[in-house]
Amino acid sequence: MHPAGAALALALGAAQPDAAPATTPPAATQTQPPPSPLQPGAPGAPAPPQAGEDAPPPEPLADDAKGTTVDQAYASAEARQGALDGRWRLSDAAGVPLFDFQLTDPGEKPSPRTSDTARPQIEGAWRDLRREGALGGDGVVDQVVRDGDKLVISFHERDAAHPMQAILHAETNGGWIGELAEVGATTIVFLERP
Repeated sequence: MHPAGAALALALGAAQPDAAPATTPPAATQTQPPPSPLQPGAPGAPAPPQAGEDAPPPEPLADDAKGTTVDQAYASAEARQGALDGRWRLSDAAGVPLFDFQLTDPGEKPSPRTSDTARPQIEGAWRDLRREGALGGDGVVDQVVRDGDKLVISFHERDAAHPMQAILHAETNGGWIGELAEVGATTIVFLERP
């Protein structure tokens, strides 16, 4: 046989008379790990959503080994905050709401939630409920000072020359009573949780 013909015959799979029969190596066997339940199509895996269908909501997370949940961690962090932490409403003697305050009270220890983490201080924001949505109807509290059963909250309206000051004394029900000093006026007020 012509050498070119032999090559062609070999390429086409024909055996050469004087050559040893070609052997095909056995197919390599590969072992694959069993499919994960997270893989689509695996036994026990949820069916993928069809076109136009929303994916099902994720399963709720189980408690970890120590039984701690996100809610428990949040409650624990909140329990370490000071007594003034949270939302407060300042109302006049007739119960008419005047201001809302959102205070951050780190208690007696440094807090990452305050602007100066080394010195615990009460900070907050205020909103004038008599002028909701008005320009200058809200802002940052200038200063909150608590000394025993006395509490002073100072804050400025936008462009005001003088601060407003709520000078309050603790009541036995957890609220506060006192006066709100605005420019030219003093009003009897109550500070309570809304």
